Amino acid sequence: MRVVLDTNTLVSGVISPGGPPRRLLDGARAQAFELCSSATLLAELLDVLSRGKFATRLVQASLTPQGIVGELRRLAYMAAPQMVPRVLHRHPGLHPRPQEMQEARRRALHQCRRTLREVQNALQPLLRSGLGLLAVQRNDGGENVGKPRKYFESRCE
Repeated sequence: MRVVLDTNTLVSGVISPGGPPRRLLDGARAQAFELCSSATLLAELLDVLSRGKFATRLVQASLTPQGIVGELRRLAYMAAPQMVPRVLHRHPGLHPRPQEMQEARRRALHQCRRTLREVQNALQPLLRSGLGLLAVQRNDGGENVGKPRKYFESRCE
């Protein structure tokens, strides 16, 4: 099974000695599943771990942001996005035509829903076993606990 862990989950797994995010990282190290990532996700992780608020914890654990990202790069299957949606930029005096905006939104929603289905299929065994409870972190006060489809679809629209 292939699993993608978002930056928040990776940071939690690195700085917290216990809990589901650390167990997910340990599972990746033990090759219980295939960890997948991308250059974009690892660049974001490096940026976040390089922030001052994490410096003390990383020094106490004898870790560096570069070392952590390097280990994850070795552990993970590195994926490259197949399709990057075209971004429409607003320029003073130039406005995209409404039909172009509608088409761009339609393509982005289609890609988001397809990705959602892929993530759901990949995480089902983990969610059933209880290991994946924090594989998808939520910042909504818990109102969507147990409802990842509703949560993600609300974010895609």
